[in-house]
Amino acid sequence: MKIEEKSDTEILDIVDPIFDEIIEGCRAKDWNRYSQFFTDEDREDPDHKVDILDQWENNPVLVSIGKEKQFLSILRRENEVVVVWKVGSTTVNGDFMLSLQLTLIDSKISLTGVGLH
Repeated sequence: MKIEEKSDTEILDIVDPIFDEIIEGCRAKDWNRYSQFFTDEDREDPDHKVDILDQWENNPVLVSIGKEKQFLSILRRENEVVVVWKVGSTTVNGDFMLSLQLTLIDSKISLTGVGLH
């Protein structure tokens, strides 16, 4: 079944553990934990790693995202979904939107994007 044809519940069952690992990876500034669901190409790209390490040093929200999240929506496109939540920070006041993009590549679901707004 194509990922975009799965129900919201099925998609959330897939993405919730990924979300938890991404958040814990950010909080610990742990590249291996953070990147474990990315494609091999993205995980092994030194520029991508340098960019994320820089963001961890310069964006206090990324390393302080709280554990609570409020599911907002799932956007569906051909062979991919973007799951969107409202999150908070343990050190920065306000609400933030976090999204994870999952893409079906060679019959495997991979994390192909993380966004924080």
